[in-house]
Amino acid sequence: MIDLALINWLHDGEYRIKVMRLLKSSPDIPTNISRKLVIHKSSLSRILNDLYEKQLIEKVTSNSRTITYKVSALGEETLKEFDKKNGSK
Repeated sequence: MIDLALINWLHDGEYRIKVMRLLKSSPDIPTNISRKLVIHKSSLSRILNDLYEKQLIEKVTSNSRTITYKVSALGEETLKEFDKKNGSK
């Protein structure tokens, strides 16, 4: 069962759910995410750190210095519950 406070936290941040949906469709790097969502890199960095701390997204290891992010299993489950609660998709 997903924590209701976590769903409410997602709902309170305008771009949190947008970032999660984007990463659910395809893992991506911060530069691409900021371009797609038209959000400043520093704001996105804060959002990514918050989502990572709450274990909703994961860092994908690679040989380059650029970090790729993807939605975690908890993030997938949380998105489903979020959509049920909010009648989305």
